[in-house]
Amino acid sequence: MSKKKHSPAFNTAVKEYNAGRWNKAMLKMLVERKPQRLTEDEYQEITGEPYSA
Repeated sequence: MSKKKHSPAFNTAVKEYNAGRWNKAMLKMLVERKPQRLTEDEYQEITGEPYSA
């Protein structure tokens, strides 16, 4: 089984979100930022909710 490749910010985002230091708005900002820090799929993987712009 191959491991899914994530963006460089993914591990930090997971850690901070799970610790309660970052909320969904922060993660959404990372998706919208240029260059993009998180993908829409990663947002959903972290929050369990689909990303909506």
